[in-house]
Amino acid sequence: MKLPGIAFPIATFAVWRLAQLWFLGLAEGNAVDAAFQWDGNAYRRIFESGYHVSPGERQPVTAFFPGIAWVAKAPDLVLGHTAAMVLTANVIALLAFIAVWAAAREWRDEQLGRASVILLALWPASLFYWSFFSEAMFVATTAGAVWADRRNHRWLAALLLGLAALTRSQGVLVAGVLVVVRVVRRRRIDGTALLYSVAAVIGIAAVMYTQREQAGDALAFLHHQDDWGRSITFPWTALREGIGALKGGQPRLAKWLDLLGVTAMGLAVVWALWPRARNTRRRGRPLPPESWLLTVAILIVPLCSGLLSSMNRYVASAWPGFVLLSAWLLTANVRVRWVVYGALALASIYFIRYWAQGEFIG
Repeated sequence: MKLPGIAFPIATFAVWRLAQLWFLGLAEGNAVDAAFQWDGNAYRRIFESGYHVSPGERQPVTAFFPGIAWVAKAPDLVLGHTAAMVLTANVIALLAFIAVWAAAREWRDEQLGRASVILLALWPASLFYWSFFSEAMFVATTAGAVWADRRNHRWLAALLLGLAALTRSQGVLVAGVLVVVRVVRRRRIDGTALLYSVAAVIGIAAVMYTQREQAGDALAFLHHQDDWGRSITFPWTALREGIGALKGGQPRLAKWLDLLGVTAMGLAVVWALWPRARNTRRRGRPLPPESWLLTVAILIVPLCSGLLSSMNRYVASAWPGFVLLSAWLLTANVRVRWVVYGALALASIYFIRYWAQGEFIG
């Protein structure tokens, strides 16, 4: 596609969004209702009533961070509740596409930026980007922060890191990676490193304060994970659970993609660190260490939660992993790339069909 600069991720988003709408319609799904299924309903509850939960409530919404719900309050000033939430989800999804393209472009070049956006769009769980979930906002804020940091827009990067910490707990880890990488490179703790740290602390502190005021527990997002079947464990516990789910989990495709996604991300990290891979990367600028460090930081929390369920969705948040995978695919034969793209596109169609029918896929 011969499009200049930012036009490419925008055009990719438009094609992706229309295709998803079309296949959702073919599966007789409702585009609005589908955006609020499962966890989307939890974010809608946070948007409408905050963290006020009933005593003894099972699976309370306090397990979720409020980022996207709070951002949706802005268009809610002039639109109805549902319209504000749907608009917010789609605009943030567009920003996520642009941010990933921009970050990958900064890390290497335009070719990698475009390849990364294509792979991200084709990942079946990308449908959560236009749903009222946290995936798109986490990607938009963290990828945007990486781009802003590389361009020395430190105040913008700090703002985005604060928003990332409001969106997911891994937002704090992303800020930590950027701070550590900066300190190592400069061999000192400078004002920008402190700014990023403060921004992340302010973000997570805002979540804690709100949950203390509304739910009576500043750490409710940690204490209520057990209600959702999650607890701190070793990564192999989640992998063992995921392998076991292949035998009887439904829909089966979602369970396979949970395992496939985390495996692909793991291989991408190994490829980035493998000494022999340096010879294949000589044609382009080497990717910075934060590319694999961020991938690990984003996925380590769900991997240590005891469940592999929804991992396909968490992988959709690990945008640096898609940059690594794209860089790897660019070293392969073009036919291999098209086979991968075709397989992911086909899986996406089936994913949309399950989602249209209201089945839990992530």
